[in-house]
Amino acid sequence: MDHVSVMLGAQLDGLGPLAQAATLAEERDVRLWLGQSFQLDSHDALTALAGRGHHVRAGLAVAVAPLRTPFDAALRARGVAALSERPFSVAYGIGTASAAAALRGAPLERPGSWVRDYAREVRALLDSDAAATGMAPYPLASPPVEVGLGVLRPRMARLAGQVADFAVTWLAPTAYLADTVLPGLEQGAAEAGRRRPRLVSVVQAAVARPGRVAPRLAAIACSTHLGLPHYQAMLRSAGVPIEGHPARDLRAAVGHGLFTYGSPADVAEVVAEHRRLGVDEVVVNVGAVAVEHGAAAAVADLAEVLDACGAEASSGRDVA
Repeated sequence: MDHVSVMLGAQLDGLGPLAQAATLAEERDVRLWLGQSFQLDSHDALTALAGRGHHVRAGLAVAVAPLRTPFDAALRARGVAALSERPFSVAYGIGTASAAAALRGAPLERPGSWVRDYAREVRALLDSDAAATGMAPYPLASPPVEVGLGVLRPRMARLAGQVADFAVTWLAPTAYLADTVLPGLEQGAAEAGRRRPRLVSVVQAAVARPGRVAPRLAAIACSTHLGLPHYQAMLRSAGVPIEGHPARDLRAAVGHGLFTYGSPADVAEVVAEHRRLGVDEVVVNVGAVAVEHGAAAAVADLAEVLDACGAEASSGRDVA
């Protein structure tokens, strides 16, 4: 099922939880996504998984670009693909403005343009275009690497359309994806004379089970991003009444479908809705379950959701 993939959106402090998710991803032939980890580096964890014999299609959303030069980013991404023997997808973003300024020693005057140019250079390096970059990694046969960009607002969608292989969104309402993000990607692609990048959307979810507290899981899944100014601005423009009050903002986010708590079929319907609106790949993130109830519980949720998504697609209600 290339239209749905899985994610444990939690910080990495060991390979055990990730290996459980990788086993499921291998068995179901779906992509396994990670976020940026500040405990164990996500690239390192994926290469360590490959050393354990897990050959899994993987993705990283969103890697904080100011952490490394484009050359190092390209080298690490290609290394994951080569050692896992599977394609690798990595999307870049600046993180937050304050983090980017701290890492670079100065604020970014035009963050969107900076990260677009960063992704363009990573792509050129992966393509061994020394004429464009001045220096390229030494040749090495490997599966393909997709270079993407994290997208929140219309200008970033247009910039991603110009250069990216795919764009990835977090906490974006479905109507906003259809009315703002997709048209922005199309516009940027038309400006550059290229095809629209794939749109990948991360959805936050948990399967309802006895002993689980839905508001607690929703807070783990959403609260960090809801506290960031650029996410607040995006959500307000999308019609979500974000006020800067954590409890009310969380209720608003859940009320607008940014966290799904229900049966596997309920989560599968959210996946199907994204697909009907034009999203190419939907990433089901059960990181909140992993944090609160452990990796085994999170992987069990993912397995049941994948079963439900397969049933949804077989019924003809999803878009293949």
